[in-house]
Amino acid sequence: MEWWTNWPLTSPEPSPVCAAFTRANLFRMRQFYQTYRREEKVAPLVRQLPWTHNLIILGQSRRLEEREFYVRLAIQERLEPSRAGTPNQGGAL
Repeated sequence: MEWWTNWPLTSPEPSPVCAAFTRANLFRMRQFYQTYRREEKVAPLVRQLPWTHNLIILGQSRRLEEREFYVRLAIQERLEPSRAGTPNQGGAL
């Protein structure tokens, strides 16, 4: 069983340490982990990108090959998050 399956997304007492962990952020972290946990080739690459880039790629790319292409392109071109995006969005990715 994974550690987050029993981790409460809301707590009766707010913690200043966990203030940044909103429900949406936890969902995205889990999605990131589930997507790349077994991908030995892509996992080291995504660690080179800022979180915003990874969120854009996760949200817009459906297949692993597509994600890998955009991750490599973002690293190679050193794209800014505002320029990152898939061709569907008119971005560089």
